[in-house]
Amino acid sequence: MRLRSIPNGKIVQTDLELMHESIPIPADGQVVVKTSCASIDPTHRIWMNGSKKQYMDAVQIGDVMRAVTVGVITDSKHDDWPVGTRVVGFGGICDYYLGIPGVNVLEKCVQQQQQEPQRGGVDMDGTDLSLLELSYGSILIGLTAWYGVNKIMQPGYTGSIENEVVVISGGAGAVGSIAGQLCKLKGATVIGIAGGPDKCRFMTDTLGYDYAIDYKASTGQNGMDELDAARTELLTLKLEGKLIVQEDVREGIENYVDVVNLLFTGGNKGKLLLQINHEE
Repeated sequence: MRLRSIPNGKIVQTDLELMHESIPIPADGQVVVKTSCASIDPTHRIWMNGSKKQYMDAVQIGDVMRAVTVGVITDSKHDDWPVGTRVVGFGGICDYYLGIPGVNVLEKCVQQQQQEPQRGGVDMDGTDLSLLELSYGSILIGLTAWYGVNKIMQPGYTGSIENEVVVISGGAGAVGSIAGQLCKLKGATVIGIAGGPDKCRFMTDTLGYDYAIDYKASTGQNGMDELDAARTELLTLKLEGKLIVQEDVREGIENYVDVVNLLFTGGNKGKLLLQINHEE
C-alpha cells in the first residue's frame, strides 16, 4: 500500500494505492518477511503529512505506508535470523518487505512458531500470545502505558496511595486501558474518560475503574531494558488474569483506509490491528 497524496482531513481511498509487486530478494545481511499483522495507530495520520515536522521522518509520496508489524521470515541471508523466525519490525502495510535486522527488523517475537505448536500460540489460560508485541506488550502500547505509570506518574510515591486519584483520558483505548488498570492494581482511585456509554460501561464493569466520564455526554533504565521489564510485568499480569486487554482485529490489506479511519470516529474498541496474512 503506497502513499499517493497527503490527506486533506479524512484519509480517503485515493490517498493510497494498493500495488501488485514482486516479492523482494534479499542480499547478504538481509531477510524477507511475510507480514502477518499490522498495528493501526493514530500516528499513521501524522506520518502521512510530510509538510509538518514530526518525531519520525514522514512517509514520502510513493513509499509504502509505515506500520509496526509482526511477520515471519520467508527468505534469509543472515545467519542470526533464519527462515521461520517470527519478528517485529517497521514492515508497513504490505504482504512482504525487505528487512535489515537492527534497522527495520527490530526484534524476535516472544512467541515463536516452533514453541508449543500444539497449542497454536495460545497459552495455558487461553491467552493468544501471537500478537503480544503489537498489543499490550508492544513498544507503542504496553511500554507507553507501563512507563507513564511507573516512571512518570508513580502512584504511591509519597508513601501512601489511599487518597490518590488518577484520571485516564482515552481510558478505554489501547494505552489508556492498560495504564488505568496498572494504576488500579497499585491501589489508586481511577477515573476513566471515553466517548459513549458502551466504552464507559467497559471501563467500570470490565476494567474495574471506579468512575467513568462520557465526554460525548459531558460539558466538562535504557529503552530495551525497560521494554523487557514492562513486557514481563504486563505478560505476568495478563496470565494471572489481572490485566484485561481488548483487541479489535480487522481483516484485509485492501481495507486499510477504512480501518485506520476507525481511530478517528471512535469505531474501534481497544487496540486496533489489521490482519494481512494468516500464519500457516
